[in-house]
Amino acid sequence: MKTFTDGKNQWSIDINVGSIKRVLATTGVNLSLPHEPDAEGQTLADRLIRDTIFQVDVIWALLEAQATTLIILSDEESKVTPDAQRELRLMRFCDLFKPEIMKSAEAALLEEWKDFFQKLGRTAVATAIEQTQTLQLEMQTEGVKQLGRLQGAQANVMRKALTDQVDQVLKMAESATNGPSSESATESPEGSESDPAKSTKQLSES
Repeated sequence: MKTFTDGKNQWSIDINVGSIKRVLATTGVNLSLPHEPDAEGQTLADRLIRDTIFQVDVIWALLEAQATTLIILSDEESKVTPDAQRELRLMRFCDLFKPEIMKSAEAALLEEWKDFFQKLGRTAVATAIEQTQTLQLEMQTEGVKQLGRLQGAQANVMRKALTDQVDQVLKMAESATNGPSSESATESPEGSESDPAKSTKQLSES
């Protein structure tokens, strides 16, 4: 039996044949077959470790009986139907799962699950569950690294594109500034030169 706390109450996860049957009846999940693939080829162990919502559903199925005692309803809430009371307790139960509590509950679930198979003499199954945990952790770590590399590459591309745009704007500005000035400088001497023929004509007319 493994335990975790929600800051107020202590919850005990106990996996045995009876609890496995209750989980199967409630959720359709068979905890006795952790590595049997589903229709999509995903094993129960893989999904239970990776899918947080699915994990909470299984934990609730294991702890629902305790919730009846630990999650107290008000007098008004106690007057509703049993199904409605169950839904209220389920909502309160899910509200307990802050990240740090979820982490503790996950650890308790997986350790108890592995212990069940160890005590049953099926050490290979327990080892496989642990290997699935390790693989998921490695995949998450590698995923973060790949995301970091991708973000770095995207940042480099954006920096280059921005630099190219700035260079283009500077070149356009330089062209606009230097172009007309050079033309004026070229034309100015020609415009300032006097025409000898025109000067002679003006002198004779005078």
